[in-house]
Amino acid sequence: MEISLLAEQILFGDSLADKLAGPAPGDRLQDEQRGAGMVGPPDAPGRPSGLELRSDATPLSFPGPGRLHEPAAAGAALHFFANHELLALELMALVLLRFPDADPAFRRELVATMRDEQRHMRLYIGRMEELGVRFGAGSTSPFFWDCLSNVADVAQFVAGLSLTLEQANLDFALGFARAFRAVGDEATGAILDQVHREEIVHVARGLKWLPRTSGSLWDDWIAHLPPPLTPRRARGPEPDREGRRRAGLPDEFVDRVLVYGHSRGRAPNVYLWNPGCEEEIAGGATYQPARPVLTLEHDLDTIFVAAAGVDDIVVVQEPPRDAWKAQLQEAGFPLPEFLLAREQVPLGDRPVGSLRPWGWSPRAAARLPGGSWDPALRPLFDKHAGGTVLRTAWVGLDEASGGRILDRRALPEQVGSAEEALAAAEVLRGHGYPHVVFKKALTASGRGQLRFLNEPFPTDEQRMWLQRNAPGGLRVEPWLARRVDLSLHFDATCDGLAYRGQVRFVTDRNGRFREAVVGPSTPGLDQDLLRFLTGDGRDPRWMERTARAVGRALEGPVRAAGYQGPLGVDAFVYERQGRLAVHPLLEINPRWTVGRLALSLRGRGLRGVLRFVSRSEARELVAAGAVALTDHETARHSAAVFVPAR
Repeated sequence: MEISLLAEQILFGDSLADKLAGPAPGDRLQDEQRGAGMVGPPDAPGRPSGLELRSDATPLSFPGPGRLHEPAAAGAALHFFANHELLALELMALVLLRFPDADPAFRRELVATMRDEQRHMRLYIGRMEELGVRFGAGSTSPFFWDCLSNVADVAQFVAGLSLTLEQANLDFALGFARAFRAVGDEATGAILDQVHREEIVHVARGLKWLPRTSGSLWDDWIAHLPPPLTPRRARGPEPDREGRRRAGLPDEFVDRVLVYGHSRGRAPNVYLWNPGCEEEIAGGATYQPARPVLTLEHDLDTIFVAAAGVDDIVVVQEPPRDAWKAQLQEAGFPLPEFLLAREQVPLGDRPVGSLRPWGWSPRAAARLPGGSWDPALRPLFDKHAGGTVLRTAWVGLDEASGGRILDRRALPEQVGSAEEALAAAEVLRGHGYPHVVFKKALTASGRGQLRFLNEPFPTDEQRMWLQRNAPGGLRVEPWLARRVDLSLHFDATCDGLAYRGQVRFVTDRNGRFREAVVGPSTPGLDQDLLRFLTGDGRDPRWMERTARAVGRALEGPVRAAGYQGPLGVDAFVYERQGRLAVHPLLEINPRWTVGRLALSLRGRGLRGVLRFVSRSEARELVAAGAVALTDHETARHSAAVFVPAR
């Protein structure tokens, strides 16, 4: 029997008998009548009824490992595996027909691989029937066919099938063999063991036939990998290093495969770390980032791994080290794609879910294709904005809190001259608030402020600061004795502000961030604070009601600015004359915040703290079990670490 005739029967046949065909007993396969080669692939292979490749059909739902004790769920899993074997078999037949001039040894080995795939199919189908599931019970996706049916040559085929999809199957076969044995299904586990052993041989064959021209296996593989496949498709959830080693893949190559991040299909969200966004907005067209901002941009550019998923993109200035990515992955964090871009982000024609800079600014809009900067957003970044909303909404917030927010006489004032600033300070002192702080309109948190702490008269230096900054607008308010710093988090959408949660954080004496609590806000607090925040145990949700009232108060200004995205509000609990109260709206942050990252970590089921620390402190914390969210080994000064709760 000629190989070309067998390939035609497998590719175009519409019965399982055709797909499982082989030479008659005693008949040998020959490869003498190869033909001229098929010009292009068919739209789809021939298929039995019920197994058609249809992108518009809803396929069977793949069951999780926790359901494999159920016969129907186990059979559904095997249905997926059998169809993948069938697709591989059909693609191999197609390659034999499209490239008749390929090396005869390659063609013979491909036929041997096809016989393995047929054997795998028989094993899967037989076990499915024992479990009461018919092969053909659900339509199947054409994704792999669409990826590989139109490859340009044999090199693309082995790069895409053998070194990508079959490499991933090492992980899936081994992992599901364990999962089936965990529920007592030794029969299915034994089938997957056999598949795993033979997939090692298939990967080795792909390695043998991949053209090697650059001296780097990785570079040669990437050069021949047909889009939209990426190295991300070459691994499963439980990496099988030993299987890859037995297939002949070098350890360095395997390390790169296992830490590679790239979208697997969902349009990615694109994350960009630009911590100087507020200073840029304040500086206008002449803004040039200062050295500390540039250092921060460099050191923490992977910080969004706290929020990004495996299908997302995190823009970086330098490629992260593989060792750091491996540590992050071992800690259970999904690895996004890291896209190198020092200026405009090279997205090309790739579809994008959403653009997510740390904060929108003119430079962020210029770097992100499709982004835009609207000057109408500028008022939201003004540190006075929160005070304006607070004065307007104070009555409603006080009612929502049950009378637990700050005294109305302590509400911030906005002034435009040094004389007005000092007069407002005297009014606050007359109300019993001896310590006062002056804040500039546009500045980063903890910066651009002057504290006037019970001095009878301003110093010459303080007066000069006021005269220099007051014409641009100053906010004057009491400097209160903080007990707990909080942040309230919302998503601004076209329908309004959706409340997402509350985060407790710690700042230094200048108001700069130190750490955020990942988890509930109340554990570890002093008893008086715990009683206050839980309403003495009788009203534990009063703070949430207050937060939602803050969101309602902000909807008008946010909608007027046209802002959509994450929005944080700084708040705090303070003590005055033995009484606790909450300042519910200190500043509005129409951007990502560290508190929002902590909330994202909490959403992954994590508990602990998120810290910004020096390189040396990060090294000590990581050695003690913390997770480096940014690479302290390549940082110039600082790093972000997640310290799990013990």
